[in-house]
Amino acid sequence: MRARRIALLMERLVGFNHEVLTGVRDFAGPSRGWVCHFIEPRPELVPIVARWEPDGIIAFLGDDAIAEAVRGLGVPFVDVAAWVEGADWPRVGLNDVAIGRMAAENLLALGFDQFAFIGDPHLAFATARKRGYDGVLQEAGYTARSFAADPERFPTARGSTIGGIDGELVAWIQTLPKPVAVFADNDERALLVSEACHAGGIEIPRDVALLGVDDDPYLCGLGYPPLSSIATPARRLGYEGALLLDRLLGGFGPPEYPVRLPPVGVVTRRSTDAVVYPDPLVAEAMRFIQEHSCKGIGVEEVVSHVRAGRRTLERRFQSQVGRSILGELSRSRLERARFLLVTTDLPLKTVASQSGFGSLSRFSSSHQDTFGVGPHEYRRRFGL
Repeated sequence: MRARRIALLMERLVGFNHEVLTGVRDFAGPSRGWVCHFIEPRPELVPIVARWEPDGIIAFLGDDAIAEAVRGLGVPFVDVAAWVEGADWPRVGLNDVAIGRMAAENLLALGFDQFAFIGDPHLAFATARKRGYDGVLQEAGYTARSFAADPERFPTARGSTIGGIDGELVAWIQTLPKPVAVFADNDERALLVSEACHAGGIEIPRDVALLGVDDDPYLCGLGYPPLSSIATPARRLGYEGALLLDRLLGGFGPPEYPVRLPPVGVVTRRSTDAVVYPDPLVAEAMRFIQEHSCKGIGVEEVVSHVRAGRRTLERRFQSQVGRSILGELSRSRLERARFLLVTTDLPLKTVASQSGFGSLSRFSSSHQDTFGVGPHEYRRRFGL
């Protein structure tokens, strides 16, 4: 059988794309019979792709222009960006609204009551992440100040973070009420905010807690302090995109709706290492829960640690956090468990134990009640 030629329209140097390519490789393997070639996803380069006569295409289609150029080739293709709203071509993408919601939930749990967002308003993924972020904050009674990182005002070279700092961004951060939690639409933008904070004499995380997206190890590690970030299932995205293309090549039709993969979880580093509840008892209880929830502690251990009466602490905790101590313990454990389910192949019993659940049955029922599916099914759908 003749090898299938698969064109990959994406930039290889970006960390996120590298993980997507790893997922494509996981699916194709050595026996699938795919021969792959790379090219940047630009309309003017599509004629080069046409001369190669590919059997199928996996691409980052960032706008209608590149999408229509690829569609004009007349071969099956899958869009693994899914940024164009209302597109009618086969797509696999991230659930960007869920990413924004996760960011808000994480920052709210740290006790912040001041919030901000920075992102490019011209990018669909950024506006969707902002929509999810704003939605959760509004449900909690808060609003977020926004900064539009228009690429014309913040020019950056392709694959570079140089060139985005100017006085306007520094001034915006300086005017934000402190302490404030800032959510950036990706890690590159978060790194720019970090640099602007240093330029303006603003300390992270004391004055600004900063959270990005994609968990790029290089960008997050280059931040000072290192940047917290929401990990995304980029590798699974590549795998699902390749799987969908294989189905299209086999004569099957595309799904009615785009496949949307949820975020993996928050990878906490120094940039969000802050608990800012005004009540010192609540702040100390929350710090203790964050550090020890996966060790199987209960409400009594939290009460004993802060040396307060249980009824007093429960009342003050509920008032400021919006849920009980037991509810926060469960939330923290489930977030850890979800991360382990997606990123490891540990047995479910081990996941339950390492997340602080006393038994597999308790873990399974809690996961089912919270996410609507059991842990085994969740791993099957979203595991890397």
